[in-house]
Amino acid sequence: MDSEMFNKAIQAYLDDAQKNIRNLLDYAKRRRVTKRVHDVLGVWL
Repeated sequence: MDSEMFNKAIQAYLDDAQKNIRNLLDYAKRRRVTKRVHDVLGVWL
């Protein structure tokens, strides 16, 4: 997945009223992209 698509997906997730950051981080850990998600979350949160 390219970085633009990844960033748009994270941004859409953060805009969702039913978001659950804990679940997002759990999924990131399973996919081994935790650092990348933390980097993006740091910008938007």
